[in-house]
Amino acid sequence: MKRIHHILSMLLLSTLCAITLIGYGKGSGDEEDRATSSSKKRKGEKKHPAVVAFGQFVEAIAQKDFDRMCEFMPENVQKRAKKAKKELSPKEYWKNSPKFGTVQSVLEIEEDEVLIVCEAEMGPESGLADVTMKQENGKWIIEDIDRHKTPEERRQQICANSLKQVALSLYIYANDYDDFLPNSLDEIDYAEMPRSCTCDGKTVPYVLQPEVAGKTMTVILAAGNAPAKTPMVVCRNHQGAEVVAYLDGHVGVVHKESRATGDDTAPTEGKSKGRRKHPASGKGKKGEHPAVVAFKGFAKAVAEKDIDKMFDYLPAKMQGRKEEANEKVFDSLPSFGEIKSVEEKGEDEVLIVCEVKEGPESGLADVTMKKENGKWGIADMGEHEENGGSPKKMCFDNLKQVALNLIMYSCVHDVLPNSLDEIDDAEMPRSCTCDGKTAPYVLLPEWAGKDPIECVHPSTTPFVVCRNHENCEVVAYLDGHVEIHEK
Repeated sequence: MKRIHHILSMLLLSTLCAITLIGYGKGSGDEEDRATSSSKKRKGEKKHPAVVAFGQFVEAIAQKDFDRMCEFMPENVQKRAKKAKKELSPKEYWKNSPKFGTVQSVLEIEEDEVLIVCEAEMGPESGLADVTMKQENGKWIIEDIDRHKTPEERRQQICANSLKQVALSLYIYANDYDDFLPNSLDEIDYAEMPRSCTCDGKTVPYVLQPEVAGKTMTVILAAGNAPAKTPMVVCRNHQGAEVVAYLDGHVGVVHKESRATGDDTAPTEGKSKGRRKHPASGKGKKGEHPAVVAFKGFAKAVAEKDIDKMFDYLPAKMQGRKEEANEKVFDSLPSFGEIKSVEEKGEDEVLIVCEVKEGPESGLADVTMKKENGKWGIADMGEHEENGGSPKKMCFDNLKQVALNLIMYSCVHDVLPNSLDEIDDAEMPRSCTCDGKTAPYVLLPEWAGKDPIECVHPSTTPFVVCRNHENCEVVAYLDGHVEIHEK
């Protein structure tokens, strides 16, 4: 189905939210929808201020008055519209402008939010459109334009918005736990994250799919799963449809009869926070310690793929995952080699620097051992960092934050920003400082202002790059993962 920003494309440069005009039709359930609205719905006689503002917006389009039209757009939409106007001829800019007709109903949703149902026409397509008006600083502006929805479609939209929040929460969790997704949504303690859908008096929990539960993004992608087609969280509380959040972060509504069936018996695997990252190099003190004996026992269990023995050396909080683990968990663990140094950080904490090898990569890793109830076990594993951490490693972590912010931005605006300057998160890293040089992170022009859902292969498509390192580039991909590419 087409989006209404195709209707407004050249006019608003895809800056208003998606509008679908196909399938409007005069007999598409519009009467039922109108019947469900409150008595406040029709206010033609009183001329609600939102209706007046909408009428002025429609008039500005009809008169091709660009400046007047912009007065009724959100600020971020105005920026894109002005950019489009500079790049296109007047004929190209206005040729796809829609025609809005009679206002059918007005529903006051909140004191500062009004839903207007009106006739709309674009070429051969015609029907009813839902226009959401919001009041900002005492002025009514266009917040959203969408096709006129049935009550069930509106419920699906509410659920889709909730699942976007769930997907973002899962990205944040994976970012904190080295790309591992939780085994269930219960492991995520973000209080504001939606947990279930209430529809027609029924409450059904959102379901984290077993194909992705407890796995890393790397393992999921290595199995040949396309992020844009891999369900991550599903709501099955709708009539004849499912609302699905996919691995790349976008959310869609899928009719049950058309949804491809997957292997719901796929095993899950767990992992503690701080698994080994990209190895580097460094030096430390040598010595022996009881923690070393425990570490060697862990390394041997990993080498022999002995799940029971391996879990003996993991923290108590990890023991709950033992029953779910199988040999696939070892695919994401490295081979441990010679211990290079042992350093006591405290009475109950020891840092071990050892050789590691994962596939073709080899180097050194830092393993933190801690004593819990008199027993030494693995507390953390990470890249060996000398003098507080290598610049490329810090840049790696920074770009993860940048990628997450960009994904969140696209979920709200349906497109990526034209530059990182459009994201107003004060804490988001903007540049890399390395060897006295400062270079900004670069949002690649081929994806600036574009909808990431249009990408066929997000896991192999770069969209943010840092080129401030002599021997490598740090690259963030559209599915949110980050890689370091040696030159």
